[in-house]
Amino acid sequence: MNASKKAMTVREMGRLLGLKKTGSYWLIHKQYFATIMVNGHMWVDTESFEKWYANQVKYHKVNGPPPGEALRAHSYSVREISEMLGIHETSAYDLVKRKNFKKEFVDGWMRIPKEEFERWYAAQDYYRKAQDRMRDKETEENSYSIPDIAALLGIDRCKAYCIVQSGSNALEVVVIAGRKRVMKESFEDWYAGQDKYVKLSDRPRRAERNPACGGKESRTSSGG
Repeated sequence: MNASKKAMTVREMGRLLGLKKTGSYWLIHKQYFATIMVNGHMWVDTESFEKWYANQVKYHKVNGPPPGEALRAHSYSVREISEMLGIHETSAYDLVKRKNFKKEFVDGWMRIPKEEFERWYAAQDYYRKAQDRMRDKETEENSYSIPDIAALLGIDRCKAYCIVQSGSNALEVVVIAGRKRVMKESFEDWYAGQDKYVKLSDRPRRAERNPACGGKESRTSSGG
C-alpha cells in the first residue's frame, strides 16, 4: 500500500488544519473520518477526511478551499438565508422558527435543507431574493399601489381596495412583497372605460375662494 497517496499522518492532518497535537488527536478520537494502521503507525484516510471536510464548516484548511462544499450544495445556513432575503440574521432565525423549517445541525450549526427552503419560498410572495427584488423593481415602476390609486382618484383607500377587489377584467393585478399592485396600462384602460371616478388631475379647478363672502367658495354662472 502506498500510504502517501491514500492517507496522511496525523501530524500532516493537523498541519493541514492548523491544529496542534492535542487538537489533531481529539479529531481522531471523535471518529469523524477513517484511520488506518500501517506498520504500527496511524494514518488518516484521505478520501474519508475530504468527505468529512466537505460536510462541515467548523474547521478550515490553512491553505486550501473553504470547508462545507457538499454541505452548501444541499442546505443553507441561517446567515445565507438572511443574505438571500435581505433581512437581519435575527429576523432570519425568527422566520425559521415561525415557519417550522426542517433543520439539520452540523457541529452545533443550524442548517436548512435547500429543498425545504425553496418549497416554502415558491409558495409565498412576501420575502424576496435579490434577483426577484430586481425584477420586482421594474414591475413596481410600471404599476400603482392601492394608496397610489386612492391618491389619483381622490378617494379613501377602502374604496380603492374595493375597486381592485371587484375583479374587473380590465385591471391587471400583481402581488409584490405581499401587496397588490395594478399595472399602470391596465389601470388607464379601466379608467377610460368607466365614468364613476374622476382623477384629481382631470377635475376642473375649484373657483377661487371669495374673501368678501366669509371665505366661502363662490360659484360663477356661465350665464349673465
